[in-house]
Amino acid sequence: MKKYSFLLLISIVLMIFTSCTIKKWDPPEWDVTLEIPVINETVYMHELEDSTENYIIRLDNDTLFFSTSEKIESKYVGDELKVDGQTEELEKEIGDELEIEGRDEVFNVSVGDRLNIDGQSEYFERSLDKIEVEETGNAYSQVKVLDFARSQVPGVGPIYNEPIPPIYNFPPLDTAFTVFENDNVEYAVIDSGFAYIDFTNNTEIPLSSTNPTYYMTLEIYSGIAPMKDDPIITYQIDHIIDPDATEQIELDLSGKHVFADNYLRVHLSTDGTNGQPIDVLEDDNFHVAFSVSEMLVSEASAMLPEESINHDEAISIEDAAQEISLVSAIIDSCEGNFYIDNQLPIDGQVTVEFMELFDDLGYPFKIVYNINASSPNNYPFDLSDFKIYSTGKDIIDSLHFSYKVRTDSTDDYVTITDDMSVATEVTLGEMKFEEVTGYLVQTFTQDDSLSLEDATDKILLQEANIRSGMMEIDISGLSFDPQISILFNELRDQNNNPVHITNADFPGYSFADHRVLLWEDQEVHYHVEVDMPNSELITVHKDDSVQADIHLSKLIFDSVIGKFNQFTIEDEKAAEVDSTGEYSLVYAEIDSCDVHVSIPPEHYTLPFGANIQVKFEEIFDAFGDTLIINLSCPGDTTFSFAEYSIGEDPFSTTPIDSLHYSYIVTTEPTAGYVTVNYEDEVLAEIELGEMKFNNIKGIIDHKRFEMDDIEEDLDIENLPDSIANILSFQNAELHLDVYNGTGFNCWLNIDMIGYNDEGDSAVISIDESSGVILPEQMNHIVITDGVSEMLSIVPTHVRATNPYAVIGNGVTIGEITKNDSISGSYTLETPFKFIINSHTVKLDSLNHLELDETTRDAIRDNLNGVLLNLTAENLLPFGSNLELWLAADSSEVWTNPELIIDSFYVAPATIDPVHHTSGEMVSSTIEILLDKQQGDFSVFENPDVYVGTKMHIVGTNGEVVIIRGSDNLHLFGYVSVDVHVQEQDGGNK
Repeated sequence: MKKYSFLLLISIVLMIFTSCTIKKWDPPEWDVTLEIPVINETVYMHELEDSTENYIIRLDNDTLFFSTSEKIESKYVGDELKVDGQTEELEKEIGDELEIEGRDEVFNVSVGDRLNIDGQSEYFERSLDKIEVEETGNAYSQVKVLDFARSQVPGVGPIYNEPIPPIYNFPPLDTAFTVFENDNVEYAVIDSGFAYIDFTNNTEIPLSSTNPTYYMTLEIYSGIAPMKDDPIITYQIDHIIDPDATEQIELDLSGKHVFADNYLRVHLSTDGTNGQPIDVLEDDNFHVAFSVSEMLVSEASAMLPEESINHDEAISIEDAAQEISLVSAIIDSCEGNFYIDNQLPIDGQVTVEFMELFDDLGYPFKIVYNINASSPNNYPFDLSDFKIYSTGKDIIDSLHFSYKVRTDSTDDYVTITDDMSVATEVTLGEMKFEEVTGYLVQTFTQDDSLSLEDATDKILLQEANIRSGMMEIDISGLSFDPQISILFNELRDQNNNPVHITNADFPGYSFADHRVLLWEDQEVHYHVEVDMPNSELITVHKDDSVQADIHLSKLIFDSVIGKFNQFTIEDEKAAEVDSTGEYSLVYAEIDSCDVHVSIPPEHYTLPFGANIQVKFEEIFDAFGDTLIINLSCPGDTTFSFAEYSIGEDPFSTTPIDSLHYSYIVTTEPTAGYVTVNYEDEVLAEIELGEMKFNNIKGIIDHKRFEMDDIEEDLDIENLPDSIANILSFQNAELHLDVYNGTGFNCWLNIDMIGYNDEGDSAVISIDESSGVILPEQMNHIVITDGVSEMLSIVPTHVRATNPYAVIGNGVTIGEITKNDSISGSYTLETPFKFIINSHTVKLDSLNHLELDETTRDAIRDNLNGVLLNLTAENLLPFGSNLELWLAADSSEVWTNPELIIDSFYVAPATIDPVHHTSGEMVSSTIEILLDKQQGDFSVFENPDVYVGTKMHIVGTNGEVVIIRGSDNLHLFGYVSVDVHVQEQDGGNK
């Protein structure tokens, strides 16, 4: 793009200043404006396509791609198909028959599996006690007495100034009232409560009588349709209620069966006014006010609202044996049960929340159960993996919990009594712990034995005096140090006491000058005791055990009492095929491996002869026979495993991880007693050289094969538009084409580092996550991470140090030969999809204009002004500003220019937000007046003018754009030149 823009602007300047030359002549003279086309050119992006031997720029479906490729050197795996050599010893000391071989013994005294607490149970119940009725009713009534007076005073209407005679048989008056404020209660048996009646006489008639037969009587009936002959309360007023007086009556309702609907019956009576005339008017009345106190009931039929019973309880987890004082614990297993006997005729819900018991998320253990009305309920629960601890870190002997019973509301009436309860029994089974922190007061014991059976096949040992021998004991398994003692019954010290070893002896106990006394079972029995540090806060896991690794060195005897027989010693050993664990063979053909077996005289000092036969269990010849070597004592033997195989069946799938070899040492019997020193030995040394393979069948577990370093110089400096620091590549890809000639899956591990001359670097990492390279085929892998960053720095050099291939997944059986190889190539490729950064570019070279004298004179004498008109129709997804810097001295163009033509801004095309390509063409137009106010044009009076071009590329502000091959910039325009014209002699102009 730079080169076209530069040529465009230089063309404009040249055409402005050289388009027309006016030769001076004598008047007449005039001014004329010339419009001269200067440019009409379309520049396509695909015209920028060029390629070198290092990279290719191609057009594919209207998209420009940049691509550079390099080969990866082939890696043959044959040199790596080997395992290191090793040396094994077949050692058999005949003195071992006069001694107890050294051995390692391990005993475990389990501690954690005894971390348990016996089952516990706790019973509690909560009854309703007394049922309280809080909302009670009130009743008010006014009873007119005119009819009562007229019953004995003839006439109608009010009575004026007449005496009232005694009245004793007036019909009773009924007043309805309610005891309960709402309809939720049907009836109640009152345990305690009172009814209060205020009887106010608002008449002039004295009420009641002094005659017991005619006392004024109040009767209370209860029920929807009460029997009027069965009142629940009868109350007689045994004195006169004077006019305007109020009688306050208190009635005890205890034991009464009270319904919501009730009636107060009043039997009125009066002894009359004793001849005293009074008035009885139509509105005269007595007033009855009825109220009830808050009541406790022993039984009720009601529609109950939601209620709750809350209390706190605890269940003991104290160890009955007092061996565990628990501070915190993780429960391994414990099953519990809540037995809930709900005697209430109401369904409900029980919520139990423990204070010291927490789940694996740290929340208190909370149980919510739905309970059925009037029935027992069992709710088992499992405390496995729950934690016990308290915030104060004190000893915990009980699990405290809150217990809440919430009863449901009822839609119908139900009957409840004060002796109903919700009884609960919580039971915890045996609680075993996964981990306990606390104080342990326990002693753990175990009996075990150390067998000497291997020796007794040759010698029936009864008694021996020990010359030398050591026992070392390493204790592990616990985070604290318990006190341990071990008593060996058949090993005696210098005082003939059983050997007693404690912690202080564990680093090393010497058996020198000790004796061993054995019975026919040929075993040394020992008793172990482990005492916990009871004053120390310790943490024990359920799998914790005191593990003692007993290393018993060889017990060499000064003398042995026993019976010796002729014997054959058989044993076997194994050597790992590959100690690195990279190979797990099922079959392999050996290319080369030298084996040397040596039994020198200095390693055979026995007073009798012996032969050794060695059999290699996994080594087979071409006929399928197992390799057997016979050795004489002493002597040397050399042979080779070449053309042998490891494994007999090429189609086997059974792994062979070790080479097993068995050996048989046959000794000659002695005619009588002989002396055998403890230094006497038979020692055969087997030296296996490096083992190389022709092929391997088996499992290869991530075997690393080193590859050649990659060192490549890249010549991509001249990419279009100076990509470095201007364009940020997007969607760049590294294409790997790798042929895996092995029979195993393969992965490449390459850190490819690119550098440029400015010191910038970028890394492309290829590892197992990049993709598997399948066997026996060409694999294509595409990598994107880091590729755009590497291309954006325009690397001149690519390096990969210590690349390697990893073969085998450690699971799949495959086959590989020494001629198998891994080869391929890589390609860096990216579409022209960039984030274009704002950047200023100065063209590297200056354009040189040579102006002859005639042209300079014409410009100096005739040029009054130039109007530059430019139009740009832009389909490129970025814009730019353009400046021209002019000077007569090439060294001063950028430092001391004589003329600067201001920038021409070319707006970018619209960007398709979905496809990130240019959308609609955008037109930009500018008019630039080139006159003496705009700049100093004296630069054109020089024969040489140097022009520098500066472009201010306007970035895409972080937006990714794709440059297509068809994107273009169409530039066209003209200049208007005002020229002063004079006729010359002869009519020339």
